[in-house]
Amino acid sequence: METIESAQHALTLLKVYDLYLDLWKRENGPDNRGLARQIAVVALVTRRQLGLSAHDALPLSVLAFRKSVDVTPGAFRKSHSHARALLDHGTVGGLPIWQLVSQIDVNHEQLLPKVDALVQKMNLPAALAARAALLGGTRGGRPVTNGRAHVLEGVMGLLAKVARGDAGASVELDAISELISQRTA
Repeated sequence: METIESAQHALTLLKVYDLYLDLWKRENGPDNRGLARQIAVVALVTRRQLGLSAHDALPLSVLAFRKSVDVTPGAFRKSHSHARALLDHGTVGGLPIWQLVSQIDVNHEQLLPKVDALVQKMNLPAALAARAALLGGTRGGRPVTNGRAHVLEGVMGLLAKVARGDAGASVELDAISELISQRTA
C-alpha cells in the first residue's frame, strides 16, 4: 500500500513540476532541461518529501515519467541512466546533490524550484565520467562493446592469411568484396 501511495505522490509531483516548467518558460523563454534532469528533480523532491531512499525515489520518478513523455524506449533508457548518474555522482560546488537537497530549508511550495535550480547547476558529463571512473571505465556499468568488432577481427585475420600466401583466404576475401560491392551498388 505504501508503494502505491508513493507512486501516486510521484505522479502528482510530476504534474506540479510540469506546471512549474510551463510557468518558468513563460517567464524566462525557451528551456533546455533534458529529460534526465527532469527525472532527477522529481526523484530528489520525492525522496525529500517522502523520506525515501535514493534507490526507491528514482524508480518512482521514472514510473511517473514513463507514461507522460513521448520519446523512444532507447531515449528513455538513456535518460533514466543519465538521471541515475546525476543522482549518484552529481555534485554542485563539490557537494553531492542528495546532501544539498537534504540541507535546503524552505517550505513545501519552495522546494521544487530550489531543487530544480540545483539540478540545473549540475554537470552531466562530469557525473557520467565519475560513474565511469568508479565502474572501471565502463559506461553505465556495462563493458564498452562494438557490435562489429568480431567482423573486423575476422577480416583482419583473412588479410593476415593472404599476406602469408593462403589462397583459400584470398578467395574468401574476394567473395566478401564482391558481396559488399553488390550491396552498395
